Amino acid sequence: MSLSSTVFELAHKRTRKRKSFDETNLVVPWTEVGCLIEPHASKGKMEVEYEGKLYQPDCTPPEISRTWDVCEDLANKLRGKALESKRGKRADMSESHILEQYLPRLTATGWTFEAEARWIIRRLAEMLSWPVPRSCEEPQTPSPT
Repeated sequence: MSLSSTVFELAHKRTRKRKSFDETNLVVPWTEVGCLIEPHASKGKMEVEYEGKLYQPDCTPPEISRTWDVCEDLANKLRGKALESKRGKRADMSESHILEQYLPRLTATGWTFEAEARWIIRRLAEMLSWPVPRSCEEPQTPSPT
């Protein structure tokens, strides 16, 4: 027996998985089902072209700029509310705790993703010179040793 004939036999050996697939294919012809589904199926991560460069969806420079503007605007709007809270009914709370309460509320609105909401709270803390809540701290990247 030569090596090429062994490879040929291994390539055509019917495994249990293959037998099961063949039996299922008799009941449900997957190639036909695939042809029906394909036009409606997600194509996965598509790249978007902008000025001759390819980007992930929602990551072109204008889209990132728009997202930054929205997040910055939300931080500015929350600034007044945070100061009002500190002067009013939450005067006994720490600044960090006040900002901590804003994160779940901001996320629940659906206006931003959670990572963006964390950035907004960090930006708000920076604007007010308040400490950043623990839940919004940036993850520390390990330094190379």
